[in-house]
Amino acid sequence: MLRPSLRTGLSAAVLALVAFSACPTAGTGSPTLALTASPNKIDDQGQATTLTVEALDADGKPGAGTVKITSAAGSLVDGTSVTLDAAGKATAMFSCEVLLDAKCKGPVRITAEAAAKTGTLSTTTTVQVGVQMMTTDAGKDGGSDAGVDAGVDAGIDAGTPFDAGTLDSLAQECPAGSNSLYLAGPDNGYVFKGAQHVTMASFLGVQLTAGQKTSTVTVIPDAPVQGTSWSVAVAPPTGMTLAEQTYAMSQRFAVTGVGGLDVGGNGRGCNTSTGNFKVLKYGAQGSTLTDLTVAFQQYCEGQKDNVLVGCVRYSVPVPDGGVDAGSQTLVQISTSKNALVLNTNDSLTVTALVTAADGGQPLAGVPVAFSSTAGAFVSASGTTMFTGNTNDAGIALASLFAGNGATGATANVQATALDGTAKTSVQLVNVASILVLNDPLVKTVLGIQSSGRDTTTPVLFKVVDSSNNPAPNVLVNFSVSGAAGANVTVSASSNAQGIVSTTLASGDDIGQAIVVATVAATQGQPGAITASTGISIVGGKPSDRGLVVTCTKRNLGALHTITSTTRAETTTCSARLSDRFSNFVGVKTSVQWMAEKGSIDGNTTTPGGTGTNAEVAVANYNSSSSDLPNDTTPLPGEPTNGAKNPRDTLIAVIAVTSGEEEFYDGSGTSNGAKNGKWDPGEWFVDLPEPFIDANDNNQYDNGEAFLDTTHVDCVTGASIPKNGIWDGPNGCWDANTQIWRVTHLRWSGPLSTAASTMAFSVSPPWNVPASPAQQLIDFTWGDDYFAPLSVDGPSITVNVLGGRGSASVVTGGINGDSLGMSVNYQRLESAPNPDGGAELVAGVCNELSNTSTTGYRCVRQTSFTSFGRGVGGQLTLFGAGPPGPSSGTVQFTGSSALSTSVQRSYSATFQ
Repeated sequence: MLRPSLRTGLSAAVLALVAFSACPTAGTGSPTLALTASPNKIDDQGQATTLTVEALDADGKPGAGTVKITSAAGSLVDGTSVTLDAAGKATAMFSCEVLLDAKCKGPVRITAEAAAKTGTLSTTTTVQVGVQMMTTDAGKDGGSDAGVDAGVDAGIDAGTPFDAGTLDSLAQECPAGSNSLYLAGPDNGYVFKGAQHVTMASFLGVQLTAGQKTSTVTVIPDAPVQGTSWSVAVAPPTGMTLAEQTYAMSQRFAVTGVGGLDVGGNGRGCNTSTGNFKVLKYGAQGSTLTDLTVAFQQYCEGQKDNVLVGCVRYSVPVPDGGVDAGSQTLVQISTSKNALVLNTNDSLTVTALVTAADGGQPLAGVPVAFSSTAGAFVSASGTTMFTGNTNDAGIALASLFAGNGATGATANVQATALDGTAKTSVQLVNVASILVLNDPLVKTVLGIQSSGRDTTTPVLFKVVDSSNNPAPNVLVNFSVSGAAGANVTVSASSNAQGIVSTTLASGDDIGQAIVVATVAATQGQPGAITASTGISIVGGKPSDRGLVVTCTKRNLGALHTITSTTRAETTTCSARLSDRFSNFVGVKTSVQWMAEKGSIDGNTTTPGGTGTNAEVAVANYNSSSSDLPNDTTPLPGEPTNGAKNPRDTLIAVIAVTSGEEEFYDGSGTSNGAKNGKWDPGEWFVDLPEPFIDANDNNQYDNGEAFLDTTHVDCVTGASIPKNGIWDGPNGCWDANTQIWRVTHLRWSGPLSTAASTMAFSVSPPWNVPASPAQQLIDFTWGDDYFAPLSVDGPSITVNVLGGRGSASVVTGGINGDSLGMSVNYQRLESAPNPDGGAELVAGVCNELSNTSTTGYRCVRQTSFTSFGRGVGGQLTLFGAGPPGPSSGTVQFTGSSALSTSVQRSYSATFQ
């Protein structure tokens, strides 16, 4: 028999522990965080489970604030934040669809993290996704069970193999390195509901040497929300010895040919049970259990759906032989940590388990004498001896304090009960400082969550004593500030080299994350021993939403020349990159450039980091060219000078970089629900391959320059390699593609002598009234393509030749850097064509709409309006004095520093 009665035996132990423990002083406990999932098994087709998080503060009262929950796969990969209610609880939903995330198979770990005064609290749970715990038959097997379970058929066909690989997956929930317990049960689970990992606890092991030779691990969690006591007991079939193998079709009581399995706790256990377990590691010396790692599946009371799964890992040092071979009492001793820091209030708990040597049964009410060669059992008193009595579970506890000292020492701790004795040792360390370690493992820059960049990094510190020697086994607490949402693992102990590490994870905001390491024993005290280091958290991958392309000078006097080559005028163009959250991209990023005419740097790179303009890539443009821009067909309202029109000298420049297409979080079928990522049904901007639209018709035409890229087949999700032809929008949102934007320059020349390039509000010749009257005439004057003068020393003057009248001129905006027209970069609603292209079906894109029947995406297009005719001005003509008709010529002179002056003359009569 594994134990007389789980419900009575464990309950008594728990009650005894409660009676033994004194109430903690307010604020001297530790805050706790627990996470459960119900159900803890879901399919991979979209079934959801409810995650419940519960927090308690240091006084055991309900916690307050927010908790961030993230998953290794599925719907919470990007994380979500929940607010604790008055009971210190909050819930979130989780699902995992394999069609959306290939990782949605098997155990998926979910992490909850919350800020506390002592640092960041963290806990995990696991949800089984799309995995059958074991293969069962369709129903009852006629009740024939060979008498194994006294007629109770759990519905498991003895002839049908279970999935042994599932036990291996469960064993992964108890990784090597520390003692741990993992439990997961359904909503109707009698023993346990939800899922939880227990690592902060007392782990005690017993090995029976007679009878059934049962191995039992008892776990007493530090956090009451994780239960008061759990027990995992396994036994080989009668007459055999436990081995590292799988025991299928086990039950609560081992018999010949059938193993024993009994898992329970918190006063609950199965009266009858069946299941399977796999021993991955086993070791014992006499009645002392030294190693046990077991993964299990236990079905309670013959119910197929009342299953408890999990694993336990237990390991203790091999006894030192100090136990008298003839003793009748077995004492096992353990400590809650392996080192104490001198000259602080540091303390640890010494646990002694007292059992009968011949059967392993707990001995209650037995005095246990604790002693230590250093430290003190009463704070600051120097007392090196203490006596306590065991409770009903055979456990006695004592608190050992560090005390004072100039140098380190070893505290040899002993516990004696009746004729049994056990020993262990604890290091007393004089910690002087904690240092930041620069190591290649530590990343200097992280991206925000969902950035596609590294979002976690180890951060390393070293604890040293006053002689600068490593201080091992020292508990260190960690905290982080400076970048909202960033978090660190809450604590760890230094290794033999004094090195201790935490894992920094970014949030959704950029900034300098300051990670602080504090020797836990000095936390909150004057002169606390701390060290800190900074890690830059930068933006995610570039988003089409935040790509801005501009040039410092837009009107270039490239046509001020009498040679066959355009004038070499220069300007700088820049591409500013930001992510979907409008955070600047702070890592070095390559940008490719293309220009319709002239030349531009092919590739430039952003500086990266967090300095000024760290997210800006700059390229140099030069207008020198043997070709003029392509002729374009005039648009309605566009002026012409023979075959020439304003857009003929408009130059397209594009910048291209790797990133994601723009989307509108909460739009479309999301009905306002925002989660920081694109979801099917939300509006997005669909991009074609980058190209130079030389004729300004918003479509690719043969001969136009383009950039051939890989793209995604929206139906299969497969990557389509470069194919040598231009490809339009593919109809689906792309997380990894070439994003690009266009801007425009204008080539201009000297003011023109062509008749159509100068226009007046009153046509010449002019008849000017007698003085003191005057005549006001508005005019425009452009180059051969109606462009205004570039800002290279432009001027327009006027004078009267041969007459007694006079004239003056005022020009507006002549010194402005103007394209001479409005260029509108728009998002227009579209729907996919069968060929994968984009068909314009509506006007300006309404990304807030969730009722549109014509489309769900936008495309970028450019339109041209408000065509100017060059420089605008006002001519004032003054009458003759003395009055009388006088004929004259009004002469205009247009000048630029780039070419000789141009003159135009018109007749006037001055009265």
